[in-house]
Formats: sequence, structure tokens, C-alpha cells
Amino acid sequence: MKQIFKDPIQFLKDLSGWKLNLAAFLTGLLFYLGHPPFNHESSPLFLLFPFISFISLIPLFEFSVRRSFKESMIAVYIFGLAASATQIYWLSNVHIEGLWIFILIGMCVGIMYVALNFLLYGFVFRVLFNAAPKSYL
Repeated sequence: MKQIFKDPIQFLKDLSGWKLNLAAFLTGLLFYLGHPPFNHESSPLFLLFPFISFISLIPLFEFSVRRSFKESMIAVYIFGLAASATQIYWLSNVHIEGLWIFILIGMCVGIMYVALNFLLYGFVFRVLFNAAPKSYL
């Protein structure tokens, strides 16, 4: 546990398998805390929460430059699934009698589609990182 505080990037690089996927899911949930309703408009206690979404993008970019292309894209897609699934909390207030199954199916398809955006961002970052490794600095 001390390693995560000493060198968090190295900690993320050492992850593999289900631990990597769990870390991707948790950082996707962390990304959600930077968006409404967790912002300064609802309470002054949430003043710094929008910065959390920027900090949670650091693991996303680290996941995208892993050695294994398949492993990195799966982790980025899981991040995208968690981040996009938490953005549609407001749809739970939609009540149309008898059509709830279609709403649920539509939400799942929408989540998977929006997660493709994060996959695209991770792929572009991977390509740019491999083309010019030090240009991101």
C-alpha cells in the first residue's frame, strides 16, 4: 500500500489482469466525481472536486501506453464504461409505464457507445506516444 503513495505511476505499471481492470473501473468512477452533481454549485465542500476529473485522466493515459495493445485497450474501454455509466444517473428518474426494458437496453447501448470515445482517445494517445515518446512533456 505504501508503494501507491511513493510512486503511483510505477504502481499502475505493475498492475496486470483483473487488478488492472479493477483499477481502470475505479478511476472511471473517480472521473465521475468531477462532474455534476458533485461540483461547487451544489455545495462549497465540493469546490475542488472538478480537479479530480483531470487527475483521474492520468491513469487513463498510463493505461493506454501499456506494452500489450489488447490489455491497454481493454483497460481504457473499462475506464470508459465506468465513466459513461455514471454520467446517466438522471435517466433513472424517467418513468414510462411498460417501456422500462427499452429504456434499460437503450442506456446500456448508449453507455457502450460513449465508452468508445474514451477508447478512441486512448488509441490516439498511444499512437502519438509511440511516434514521439517525449513530446507529451
